[in-house]
Amino acid sequence: MKKKITIILFLFNFFTVFSQEQQILKEYSKQVITIDSLKKVIKTEKEKNRIQNDTLIKKDGQIKNLKSNLSKLDKFKEQKKNFEIQIKQKGDSISILKKEISKTNQQLLDERKICEQKSLDEKGKIKSEILTTISNTYKNKKFDELILSSNKLSVQRDLRLIGENNELKSILSDLNSYFEGKELLDKAFDSKQITNIQLELNKIKQQSELLGKLKEKLKNYESLCEGLKVCLNDIVSIDKKETVSGMDKEFKQLKLNKILTEISQYIFDYDFDFAEYPYLSNVLSQVIKVKVPNPDRDISNLLKS
Repeated sequence: MKKKITIILFLFNFFTVFSQEQQILKEYSKQVITIDSLKKVIKTEKEKNRIQNDTLIKKDGQIKNLKSNLSKLDKFKEQKKNFEIQIKQKGDSISILKKEISKTNQQLLDERKICEQKSLDEKGKIKSEILTTISNTYKNKKFDELILSSNKLSVQRDLRLIGENNELKSILSDLNSYFEGKELLDKAFDSKQITNIQLELNKIKQQSELLGKLKEKLKNYESLCEGLKVCLNDIVSIDKKETVSGMDKEFKQLKLNKILTEISQYIFDYDFDFAEYPYLSNVLSQVIKVKVPNPDRDISNLLKS
């Protein structure tokens, strides 16, 4: 009986212990799960803390940058303030300079007006002196005297200077017509030009021996030119009939004498004066110049002059 009680007590104790152990195991399992959950929570919190720390570090960097930018902005504001002060000062200086420039420009304008007026007065004085000189040059003098003491260039220059002085203009215009008529004797005969200048010369009321001679020369110019052409044609005919190239000097001289005779005959027949007809004189001089060294030299080109 005692043995049974002992076994029963043992079994009771065993089941009690086993039940306690099971309870402890259950509690342990719960603790393990709780600890595991806490570990996960802690890990998550650590990750959050790391992220927050990184964020804080970044924010701190941004704050530092903002502080640096704020510092630069403060410097910029200070610089801007200084610049504004300088600009205002410069603006005041520019305003003063503008006033000075305006004053100087006005002074220059006044000086310019004074100089222009002085220049006009001086020009008027010079012009008056020139007109007086020109007037003294041409007034109360015979037309022949004026012809001998002037030329076409001086007359045309004075015509430009006298303005509306009609008395002087008439004298100068007459002189200009005279010199233009005289110039025609330096050129080949031109019927139209000769006729026109003769009309102008006939309008001149001045008494003049030289003017009369010029009119006579122009009147005879066509006849003299035609006579010279006949003379040159006769010389060309001699050239066609006779050739003395390679012959003795005596034969060359004989031909040259015939040519000179034609020239002499022309001078005699037309009472030709070399000084009075420059163009015709030049043609005759060219004939003599080429024929004396070589009587066979062709002069037909001079007929076209």
